Amino acid sequence: MLKVVVFLGTVPYYRFFQFNTLGPILRIAKYSSRRGQSRKVSQLLARWRTRKLAELQFISIACAIIAAAVIGSFSWNAAFDAYWVAPALWYSSLVLSIFGLLLSTQQIAVLQLLDADGVHGKPDSTNIDVSRYLPLMVTDKPQHLYPAETQRDGHGIRTLRPRWKMVFAWQCPIMFMSYSVCLYLSGLLIYVCTPLIRGNGWDAGSNVSSGCEPNSPSGTILLTL
Repeated sequence: MLKVVVFLGTVPYYRFFQFNTLGPILRIAKYSSRRGQSRKVSQLLARWRTRKLAELQFISIACAIIAAAVIGSFSWNAAFDAYWVAPALWYSSLVLSIFGLLLSTQQIAVLQLLDADGVHGKPDSTNIDVSRYLPLMVTDKPQHLYPAETQRDGHGIRTLRPRWKMVFAWQCPIMFMSYSVCLYLSGLLIYVCTPLIRGNGWDAGSNVSSGCEPNSPSGTILLTL
């Protein structure tokens, strides 16, 4: 049931969510629970960081474009006469695009601060790299759920799982951007369909002017066609 809810909630950006957020974090949690996999975990973290930075930069640009499109739509003369749902959806789209822009910028700054000392460029930086990034992605599983593992060797094996609050936080920018696009397009559809929703008949505002005088040669040709 939970998987169905997650799938339905992430339909507009499902591939981004799977390939850039959930999938990498699941693999990092899996290898972090194994001994002697520090180098593999470091490689997975570096790959995830590169892909996440590219995604966040794309989201920053896209959210700025969406916000500009929404603001431009409000400048249309007929926008104030549109069915009330259209402006409401546009305002919601504008709010989400601003949130997406701010959150993506914040996460870019966090990722750059975590690597401010050039961690990936140091030969002995594996442990530092893991210790910096893992708390933002994974957490320990409750030991009482795995009594057989906790009794092994008298110490217990560290079993990690994704930190679901952080999974949600890392996917928020792409979520805000995707829903912002959906809301803007929905508002645009309602804006175009406003006459149909209100049941307006054919009036003078429905006519289209060709810009030519009827008695002119161009007008004669158009009337003939």
